[in-house]
Amino acid sequence: MTEPAATDGGLDRSIRFLEEIGIPVREACLGSSFFNGISIEGGVIRLDHSKLRRDWPLADLFHEAGHIAVTPSIFRDRIPDDADDLARIYDEYFETHPNAFGGETEDPVARAIMQSSEQEAIAWSYAAAVAANIDPRLVFPKTKATFGGAGPSLRIQLEHGMHPGIQGL
Repeated sequence: MTEPAATDGGLDRSIRFLEEIGIPVREACLGSSFFNGISIEGGVIRLDHSKLRRDWPLADLFHEAGHIAVTPSIFRDRIPDDADDLARIYDEYFETHPNAFGGETEDPVARAIMQSSEQEAIAWSYAAAVAANIDPRLVFPKTKATFGGAGPSLRIQLEHGMHPGIQGL
């Protein structure tokens, strides 16, 4: 099976889908960002169409949307451009809630934090592409710039329910 052309991916359709499910996407003039032409600010995806990667923009778009989607809602407005910086925010939560896992009942925010990693964002991006009727090969392409070239193997794992992020969803 050949890879579909990125231009067949429906960027506008993908943006409409994300907005319909509550992930806002706004046009912006961006300087530098973690991904070319895409950043997260205050739980909003900001897109600079002039800087988007022309080859596989949906891979970056759905992945960043995945970070917003799996982040507990009370933290979404604090998501930094590099979603990996959420660790600092989560550490602050656990410092102020030392018994999050030690009491009689489990803290649902703490559980949600534990299920908001890179793996869940990857699994979510696959599920969202399928729900949006976007070919998952456009979100998990065979290119070194996306997942270090592991896009197809991640997609196959997800198709067969074998990816670790699925359990966190």
